[in-house]
This record gives sequence, structure tokens and C-alpha cells, in this order.
Amino acid sequence: MERHRSKLISCIIAVRSIDERINEFALNYRQVCQNDQVAVNLLTNRRDYVPKVEDYVEYTIPQYEPTDFKSHFRLEKSTFELLIQQLGPCPELRPRQIPGNPHTDITKSALVFLWYVGNLESFRSMADRFGLSQSTAHSCCKKVASAIKCNLMPNIITWPYTENSKQIISEGFAQLSSLPNVIGAVDGCHIRIKAPIDHPQSYFNRKKFYSVVLQGVCDHQWMFTNVMCGWPGSSHDSRVLRNSSVYQDAHIKFQGQEYIIADTAYPPKTFLQTPFKDFGHLTQDQRRFNRELCAARQVIERAFGHLKGRFRRLTQFDVSDPQFLVSTVLAACTLHNVCIAQKEEVLLNDIFAVSEDEMPDGGHEAPRNDGAGRLKRLQLVHQINHQ
Repeated sequence: MERHRSKLISCIIAVRSIDERINEFALNYRQVCQNDQVAVNLLTNRRDYVPKVEDYVEYTIPQYEPTDFKSHFRLEKSTFELLIQQLGPCPELRPRQIPGNPHTDITKSALVFLWYVGNLESFRSMADRFGLSQSTAHSCCKKVASAIKCNLMPNIITWPYTENSKQIISEGFAQLSSLPNVIGAVDGCHIRIKAPIDHPQSYFNRKKFYSVVLQGVCDHQWMFTNVMCGWPGSSHDSRVLRNSSVYQDAHIKFQGQEYIIADTAYPPKTFLQTPFKDFGHLTQDQRRFNRELCAARQVIERAFGHLKGRFRRLTQFDVSDPQFLVSTVLAACTLHNVCIAQKEEVLLNDIFAVSEDEMPDGGHEAPRNDGAGRLKRLQLVHQINHQ
């Protein structure tokens, strides 16, 4: 009997020992699982391990058909390759060896910028598409916009100083109207922005939204020959003009009888001709002059329409950095000229109908009287009606 009791006690002790080991194992297992979960959480919360789309630039884009590439990036492949060649020497895009911050090559940076300026996608989704962090995608756009504005724009958006270039442009305008010696059309358009932090009331225009003004001069082929951007949306057209190089350097840019044309928001000058304001008392000759001038002046509205149609970002900006905004707009104007120079076909979905809300109006600022400008306008009226 005593022997059986001893065996029973031994079995009970063995079972208890096994239970203790099982409990210890379960406790250790739970601790390991908790540690693993902590490690997983730490890894997934690190920016280096945020899941991204892989190989979009390296694998997907090379498989695009030419029409798909242009639809996404707004340029033809051949034009894009030319752009990459021109951006190569730009100091803004030179690689910088920064530990822990890998450099994004020029091709990928340019594709990121073209996607940004050609679409209305957020930096978050755009960064995910290109396998970048949001800060890197933003940095790519800033660098490329600055490189285009500082290095390419001075050679692509140029004033027609030579007699040959002026003659080609005036002959082009002569096919649109009977006005002689026209070498450009000037106007402004609103670039919608979110309310800025500093002085938001200055950017609230008469069309009841926040904007900056883009002033452009273009030739008969819709190519920009002068652009300026950044003035608050409440600024009057004539004020923007007076602060531009077109006005301040008029004695250099205009020689002889040549001039540019504009709408009634601008004052008539010897180098700038505008229609007569119609209060119901215009003569037949004056009405004909207005028709001829308006027929020729439509090129600048079409230029803005194609610009915003191709680069949709210009219809709505959601950035707070004014320098980046201006650089992006001017870079888009430069690329607009590149596309025309490369004779790229304009797609139907690239034609943006610029509404009245997008175009600044005359406001309430009284135009400055210019007797010489008005006299020249009367001479043009007589010339086109009695030639």
C-alpha cells in the first residue's frame, strides 16, 4: 500500500512539473509574439518600409504606347528625350551624395514633374505611383521646375528682336487681320490658388476666387515671346503690364511702327494698340478696326487655352510656396513653346476653354491717357479702311 502511495505521489509531482513547463512555455510564447508584434509595428512605422509601387519608371513606362505616354505626361516621347538632354547640364539636377538620401536621376525627376504639372493628383498618390516619399516627390518637382525656368526658359521664350523674326510674325498676323506691323498679342489669365497665409485679400480677385496673374505675349503661332507670373489676382491688367519688361523696355523691344495688341483693359500706347470702347457711338471705321484687332488678338486666348489644357495643374494649385508656384507656371509656359516648336499635334482633350472667370478684366482702374497712342490708333483706323 505504501509503495502505491509513493508511486502516486511521484506521478503527481511529474504532472505538476509538466504543467509548470507548459505554463512557462506558454508565457514565453506569448512574450515572443508580443516582441515580434512590436518589431513588426516598429518596422511598418518606419518611412523606409512604407509599401510603394515598384518599378513604375523602370518597367511600366517603357511599355507605354506613344499615345499613352503623351496622355500621361503631356509630351511625346521624342520631345521628352530632347528635354532630358537639355536638362542634363543643369546644376539644380546634379547628383548630391548625401548619406541615407539616395539621389533620384534626371529622367525619373522629370517624369515626376511632368506628371505633377500635367495632372491634378496629390503628392501622396503621386509619390506612391513613383515609389518615392512625398518629400522626395516634392523635391523633384521643385528642382525640375527651377531648372527649366532658370536654364531653358531664357533660350525658349524669347522676344523677336531681329528684323527677320519680326517680319515673320507680322506676316503671320497679317493672315489673321488687316492690321499691319503686329508682332504679338498680350493678355493675362488667372491661375487659381488656395488662400495664401500672407495678405490673402490681395489675391482675392473680382471673379471671387484666389489667384495669381500670368501675363503673356504670344506670336501668331501661339508661342510665348514674353511671360510674367506672380502678381496677386486683384491686380489690374494695366498695373501688371507697367511692371513688366514689355512696358519698361519698350524703347528696346519696339522699333519703328511695330506694336502688340490687347483688349480694352489696357491703355493705348504707341507700342500697344487696343479696341475702341463701345458706348454705342462708334463709327463704321472704328467698328471695323475693333473687329480686325479682335480677330488677331484671339491667339493669346488660344495660347492660354492650350497651355492650361496640356498642363492641367495650372487650373488649380494647392501649394503654399509662392516661389515653387511661379517656377511651375513659367516652366509650363516653356514646355508649351517646346511642344509647338516640335510640331506636336494638339489632342482634343488638351484644348481648355478659358472661361471669362479665368481672364482678368479691366476692373476700375482708369487707363492712363496717352495722346501718342490714341493718335496712332486713329492712323491705323484710317489705314485699314482706306488702303
